[in-house]
Amino acid sequence: MKIHQWLALITALLHLTAWSATRPNVLLIITDNQSPGLLGAYGNRDILTPNIDRLATEGLLFEQAYATSGVCSPTRATLLTGLLPSQTGVHNGLPGRFKVENWSAIEEFRNLPQTLADAGYRRVCLVVGPGPDAVREHYERQECRRLQLEFAEQAEPKGTADAVVAAADFVGDEPFLVINADNHYPAAALAALRPLNGPGLIGYTREGLEAGGIPSARVSGYAVIETDAEDYLSAIMEKPEPAAVARMDDPIRVSMNCWRFDADVVASCRTVSPSSRGELELPDAVRNAMRERGVRFRVVTQAVPVLDLSSRADIGPVTSRLQDVEVRL
Repeated sequence: MKIHQWLALITALLHLTAWSATRPNVLLIITDNQSPGLLGAYGNRDILTPNIDRLATEGLLFEQAYATSGVCSPTRATLLTGLLPSQTGVHNGLPGRFKVENWSAIEEFRNLPQTLADAGYRRVCLVVGPGPDAVREHYERQECRRLQLEFAEQAEPKGTADAVVAAADFVGDEPFLVINADNHYPAAALAALRPLNGPGLIGYTREGLEAGGIPSARVSGYAVIETDAEDYLSAIMEKPEPAAVARMDDPIRVSMNCWRFDADVVASCRTVSPSSRGELELPDAVRNAMRERGVRFRVVTQAVPVLDLSSRADIGPVTSRLQDVEVRL
């Protein structure tokens, strides 16, 4: 089996367990111009602070905590970055009247909001072919600190629906994402699928894809998404005719195989018949789920670019776009 056949079918599944409804919310409360002696939790009997006192009683009360500065702004910068004022460069208060639009004193540093924002998908399964595999060997050599990488073997490159079946043990009973490994999807699009309460997909606008460098002739051949009045998927037009597309409302959205599934979609993947190309394809499994089980797929519109690696000619431009991007696994 030629290696390029496998590369075209390598599918990544991202587990949603790490971003479940049971994950606690984090609320950071900062009170200003206040010493510990002004709180009931620290012994003040004249000033009433019942809510803060309750947090102290039910949580953790620090009795030997020290600020890195006696000024508010440097201390806040330390709280958000874990760095000293000498490291952040914030030594004085930053009055509101000196506000500069779209500027942050700690933008260059890794900070708490960024860390929390990255707390998304943590388990990734790459569906690869049997035997020696260049993709598996590459990732097995990587030191992964943010992700837990797993692999599932697809005995033959039969298609994307078959790839999902190959990863059934990884999926278990939890919701998951499926993406093509020959596309580079923007993080914002993947994040947009996390809050959904059920199955869904990203509907990429044609304009967004073309702005990202995919030739318009290629984009015009991508499967077009049709939706109902509530923006749920009603049909996937695999080979869109220009006349049919012209009758559709803007924006015209296409599927780039970026799906959020519940675990029971695996059953639909098992029942698909070979397409005209002889493959077991994921869109057919989606149609089966809609027709036979009444599953509804929410379409989330994104006017963002996707880097496409579906041909060898794409390698150069995509490499150029990503050459300065730091990869942190």
